[in-house]
Amino acid sequence: MQHLSTSKGIKNHLLDGFTLVEVFITVFILAFGCLAASRSLIVSLKTFNFADNNTVATFLAESEMERLKSLTFAELTFEANNNPVVKTSNINRLGQVCTPPGCDNFIFSRLVKIFPKTPTSFSHQLEIEVSWFDRTGPHKITYSGAITTFSF
Repeated sequence: MQHLSTSKGIKNHLLDGFTLVEVFITVFILAFGCLAASRSLIVSLKTFNFADNNTVATFLAESEMERLKSLTFAELTFEANNNPVVKTSNINRLGQVCTPPGCDNFIFSRLVKIFPKTPTSFSHQLEIEVSWFDRTGPHKITYSGAITTFSF
């Protein structure tokens, strides 16, 4: 049996190398660390994808709400009376509307509801719902507001 107390004994022991058990333990620890890091990466990519789609949906709802708010009360009344109360359109990430067929890349659906003369005869209630479907399932956001003839 060799003593490790001398510098020659320590040097000889280090030159012996690693045992197979030490190598397996090291590989196991590294593999477990890589697995945990890859799981964290997958979760962060899913979260980023949802946040990105939510931002686009919010933009699509806000842009339609701003378009409706830019109309005069008479124009909005005309649109509410001459168009269906519910208008649905498929939209891509840039806000371009698609009419079937050929809507493969249009993952957002925007539903516009105009309730004329609600809650009073001097106002219209607006509701805009943008929905989408991704790997985690269906999602939607809803914007609502009212436009009146009164001004301050």
